[in-house]
Amino acid sequence: KISKAKTDYESFLAQSLSNPSTAPKKWWHIIKRFYKPKASSTIPPLSNPHGSLPIVDAYQKACLFNDFFISQSSIDSSTASLPNLTSYTNEKIASILTTPDEIEMYIGCLETSK
Repeated sequence: KISKAKTDYESFLAQSLSNPSTAPKKWWHIIKRFYKPKASSTIPPLSNPHGSLPIVDAYQKACLFNDFFISQSSIDSSTASLPNLTSYTNEKIASILTTPDEIEMYIGCLETSK
C-alpha cells in the first residue's frame, strides 16, 4: 500500500513537471522536493531530450554534455585541402620532442585571469 502511494505521488510529480501550465515557482518547488535528497551534484537537473523527466544522475548529465559537445564539434573534412605554404627559410622542423611534465609546466604558466 505504501509503495503504491509512493508510485502515485511520483507519477503526480512527473505529470506536474511535464505540464506546461505549471507555474515556475511550483515547478522548482517540485524539483527541489523530488530530487534534492538524491542530488549530490552542483549541476542542476537537465532537460531530457528523450523523455519528460529531467536528468539528475551525474553520469547521465556527463553523457548528455558529451553528446552535445560532440555534435557541436563535428567537422566535415571530406572536401578539405591544406593551403600551399610559402617557406621563408631553408630550415625545417622534423619533430618536436616533449614530455607531459613539460606541457603541464607551460600550461601552469598561462595567464588565466584574462
